[in-house]
Amino acid sequence: MPIRDEQGNQCDHVVRLHLRSLGTPRVSEFTALANAQRTYGPHGICISFESGMSMPQAVDTATQCVELVNVNVGTCLMNQGSFNPRMTGQQNAMFGIGDTQNVPQNNILAVWVQNVRKEDGTRLAGCASHPADRGACVVAAAGSPWTLAHEVGHVLGLVHQTGSRNLMSTPTSSISANPPQLSATEVATVKRSRYCQRV
Repeated sequence: MPIRDEQGNQCDHVVRLHLRSLGTPRVSEFTALANAQRTYGPHGICISFESGMSMPQAVDTATQCVELVNVNVGTCLMNQGSFNPRMTGQQNAMFGIGDTQNVPQNNILAVWVQNVRKEDGTRLAGCASHPADRGACVVAAAGSPWTLAHEVGHVLGLVHQTGSRNLMSTPTSSISANPPQLSATEVATVKRSRYCQRV
């Protein structure tokens, strides 16, 4: 039976998000969520807010807290298993602190941190590299209004596209459409993802 999201979109598929914050984003978590709903919802895909938490107090020590607000994502390759040496220790720690282990495997965890950097020092707005057994992404505090939706798109199987009107354009700060577009092929890819359930 179709459902509606907070934006009023009627959907036959749903992606369930769990939001966690280790940083203070320029674009608030709920604005980013609403933008994701505005992007996917017209295509029949509801982005459902399942849970949220500000997490600095959930980190065991002050040292670890400082470490995890500035996350090294290595080469930021997607669909890496936790056994893969290219998945950094900081990524594994970030996706494993607090109650993040309680996120169902067919849901997506999104974590905001202050800074996201590749191993060569390049700053990123986000990264969708995640363990093979769970969907997750990280968003930098300086991310654009579309970074969350873009990184979730990667978790759902989408790849970068050319043209500034598409959600999967990079960098997300260059996206010119409001909301960004998804092609019919991209919508079909999302609906086939294990993180997108028919309702």
